[in-house]
Amino acid sequence: MKTYIFLAITALSFGCSSVKSDFSYQKGKDSFWNGHYDEAITHLKKAAELDPTSARTHQQLALTYERMGKLPEAWEHARIAYSLGAHSQSSFDIFTRIFRSLSAQHKFEGVRKPTAIDIVKTLGVADKYLHNDHGDLKALYYGPVCLHIDQGTLTSTEWVNAAR
Repeated sequence: MKTYIFLAITALSFGCSSVKSDFSYQKGKDSFWNGHYDEAITHLKKAAELDPTSARTHQQLALTYERMGKLPEAWEHARIAYSLGAHSQSSFDIFTRIFRSLSAQHKFEGVRKPTAIDIVKTLGVADKYLHNDHGDLKALYYGPVCLHIDQGTLTSTEWVNAAR
């Protein structure tokens, strides 16, 4: 609580957007950990507006949206965080969580794997498509993740950043 008061006074005194962003980020993160996801989104969106280059804010937005089951929004913020330089294990973990939620949401259990159509319907249009010599879809790229497709069905995923 003392931290909030200090940050609030500092933000009001100096009007610094990074301090305001930090304050909103922390409120959003606290709301997330308390299970108040809608409130967390409100604070985190404000933090992202004040500092759109904050990878950690976009990572937290991705986690919050994933927890809410809003996978396209989660994926988009995970991609933004990644593009801002969050090439870390935690960034990979966020993509993994989102993909697991996608699988659970569509009940892809056992040998049943999502089709390319299922993936595109849920996550939106891929950044890049790769086709084989016969014109069949071979891969979908979503940010740093490559989803390998064989005969229209997901066969595996690959993290395409060598830094991992």
